[in-house]
Amino acid sequence: MPTSDLGTVIIANVIGVVGMTAIAGFSTLFTLPPQQQRIGTFALIGLLVALFPFVDQWTNLRWSAQIIFALMFVIMALGLNITVGFAGLLDLGSASFFAIGAYTTGLLSSSQHEIHIPFFLVMWIAAAMASLWGLLVGAPTLRLRGDYWPS
Repeated sequence: MPTSDLGTVIIANVIGVVGMTAIAGFSTLFTLPPQQQRIGTFALIGLLVALFPFVDQWTNLRWSAQIIFALMFVIMALGLNITVGFAGLLDLGSASFFAIGAYTTGLLSSSQHEIHIPFFLVMWIAAAMASLWGLLVGAPTLRLRGDYWPS
């Protein structure tokens, strides 16, 4: 193993020990009453989520990109699950609204243009654009019932 990677391995092992300590913290939460258990679980998960980008940058492991892609697919699957489960509709067009959000993000955060908008603002603009297009496309179909195939 090259010596330049040794520091990263040591830091990753330290993070692993901290992670195992967090898991031990989760297991002690189960001894609390239900209300305190719920609050403690949300607080611990929130702390881990808030610290993840800093730990990722500090360890130089670059896991953020893979985590972001995984979370995008999780959100897309949850959207399809909610649509099929609660509404009883098989709507595969919801992925197109993810594409609209991705296209808006690409346009506004590209280095090809003179527009320089921070990512966290671009994220909200892209969500608003996808929501707007979802409302425009979905509003005419709200009164439809049952299967509808145009002829």
